[in-house]
Amino acid sequence: MSETLAVSVTNPPPSVAGSWIKANALAALINAAMGLIALLLSYAFGAHNPDASSFGKVIVFLGYFLASGLGFAAFATLNGRVLREKIPAFPLRTWIIAHLVVGLLLGLYAGHSALQPLQMNPDRPLDMSYVWIGWLIVAVPGSVVVALVLGGFQAFLMRNVVAQGFGAWISFWMLAGVLCVFVYGLVLFVGNPFTSIASAIMTQGVGFLAAIVITIVMLPAVAWLTPRQHAG
Repeated sequence: MSETLAVSVTNPPPSVAGSWIKANALAALINAAMGLIALLLSYAFGAHNPDASSFGKVIVFLGYFLASGLGFAAFATLNGRVLREKIPAFPLRTWIIAHLVVGLLLGLYAGHSALQPLQMNPDRPLDMSYVWIGWLIVAVPGSVVVALVLGGFQAFLMRNVVAQGFGAWISFWMLAGVLCVFVYGLVLFVGNPFTSIASAIMTQGVGFLAAIVITIVMLPAVAWLTPRQHAG
């Protein structure tokens, strides 16, 4: 009995686990496709060049803005439906709208960044040892903070329908954030995504891999979520 309980706590039911993986994998593919389109638009219009046309800059900005917003909405829609299987009263509409707003806000930053000139000096190659040290010193603590905020934000959205599992949800988000730092470190080997179409495709592949890592890491957190029992 105790062994059965332990298994059920650390892993969601097979149907929910399978649905969770499929939903997030599909959302990751959608995000990778939209991100690739935005990168290709930036590459085609030369948005980082100071003499890029105003029309091209507007198109690139909108590409990143919409890709970010719709990408977050796709994740929220697909994984929200899975969470509703486990929590019947799950606030799916609020979940989707909240993530859409966050995605659009991040899209403003992404669109703005896509228009900035590249800070590259081909005559002075980077010392990758210093890059990796800086990456780890800044990215690891940063990922913990971001995961804490995102996990707490999602826990807040579920506060009225979930009785327990908030601590696990936030903790596994933090673990996923740290692991994703090392996955995204692969970008340092890919190179600048704006220099070639091949680099753009590989960069989106790294993003897809990071999303799959998050999906798998969050499986126990999904299992720990317990619906709140409303009186009456």
